Amino acid sequence: MFQKFVEATNYKTDAETTGSGMANASSGEFVIVKGANWQHPQGRSSNLNGLENHPVVQMSWNDAKTYCEWAGRRLPTEAEWEKAARGTDARMYPWGNEAQL
Repeated sequence: MFQKFVEATNYKTDAETTGSGMANASSGEFVIVKGANWQHPQGRSSNLNGLENHPVVQMSWNDAKTYCEWAGRRLPTEAEWEKAARGTDARMYPWGNEAQL
């Protein structure tokens, strides 16, 4: 769906505009990676082969908002997001009240 949006509008994501995105390093930390964007999630040498039906990554809030407006939708409010993440029983995490490490 995001690719259809880009093709219809020639939209450039924030990561494409800045020339880099964040990716998970082998240490588990997120690092800035040159060339990382929605088409190259782990940097220039990565691609979307086999991931075409996965959620799009390397998206900023601005990118998501612009896509939603194009699609006739909207991003959830903070309260809506919290309810979706925590459920209706006020748990601390989506999976329950205990942290999982």
